[in-house]
Amino acid sequence: MKREAINKLISQGMTESEAIKEFNSKVNYYLRGTMHTKTDYSYAVDCAIDDILYDDIEEYDEDMSELLYN
Repeated sequence: MKREAINKLISQGMTESEAIKEFNSKVNYYLRGTMHTKTDYSYAVDCAIDDILYDDIEEYDEDMSELLYN
């Protein structure tokens, strides 16, 4: 799944190193305020993957909300 997320970032125009850096940035974001245990890291990686792979769904929801409520 991690590779899928990185590949999605690459398909959006990032280089591989930019995509890896972006992925790691998201992981670090989710590690804030934790003890950096294995469990914390695993959860942060899962959250970063979800953020990247399913980000389009959130954008769609925001667009639909804007259309419905404006």
